[in-house]
Amino acid sequence: MPYNNKIRFNWSFLLKGLLLLLSSLILFCLIFLLCDFLFKPKILGVPFNCEACLSCPNECGKNYQEGIVLSGNFVATKVISVSYETPLNNNPKKYKNWIGLWKGSYINYTDSVLQRIFIEDSKRCGSYAFDSLALEVGQDYIVGYGLGDSLSSVAATLFLPWQSPQFKTGKSTRTLVKPIEIGSNYIVIHYCSPLGNNPKANNNWIGIQQGQTFSYTNNRFKKYRINDSEYSGDLVINNFPFARNTWYTIVYGIGKQKKDIAASWTFNGNEAQYECQENCLSCNCKKYH
Repeated sequence: MPYNNKIRFNWSFLLKGLLLLLSSLILFCLIFLLCDFLFKPKILGVPFNCEACLSCPNECGKNYQEGIVLSGNFVATKVISVSYETPLNNNPKKYKNWIGLWKGSYINYTDSVLQRIFIEDSKRCGSYAFDSLALEVGQDYIVGYGLGDSLSSVAATLFLPWQSPQFKTGKSTRTLVKPIEIGSNYIVIHYCSPLGNNPKANNNWIGIQQGQTFSYTNNRFKKYRINDSEYSGDLVINNFPFARNTWYTIVYGIGKQKKDIAASWTFNGNEAQYECQENCLSCNCKKYH
């Protein structure tokens, strides 16, 4: 009888091998995604990619705001890392932006800054680290993002309580500016700057111009000084006519110069409350809010 040299193929062994390989690939992918989520630098939950910090607001066809946002944390006993995001047209190196570190839960402008780093990068967002710090037990720290040479030009802050765990990001606050009521010839604007700021003493101002964007060097803002010492408040601008279907941008300036812009808000003139030109009892009055 002839010898049969065929070997019976073990299908169950092959199936077990494929299942093991597939399980290994799934486990590897899960580990990779977890590591990417935990250790990849982020700004407010979005990947640390300068071009991805903000989508192009002009495409939205609606109100939008810009400002300066900080994130960061204790890295080691002598190191604090800080990431920053600034408005679309900002050039931190050209406009002398900087980050500074103080003791305390807010910036006392009469206190000395512990460290100050002028940004040598032209991109509008990036990151730096304070090194060789003599951090004190029980001491809170706060980071400030400044515009220009003056130490009083802080536009955003990052609070780091002393008990914060390593790598846990601090509490970020930023300058905000927003219209709360718009008439055909007036606007009421609410602003909020970092705690400790004195808008009157530090030459803060609000500017307004037509358009959906602004330039740091060639802007056409009509400037209005803030004569209030509180870090947060309201400003009324009269005799500024708003037109329908026209875009406007308001900005908050944290220093004397027109390039010291800490925040902006863009809106359409259709939001204004227009008075009826004839008898209001007969015409269709409408408030655009």
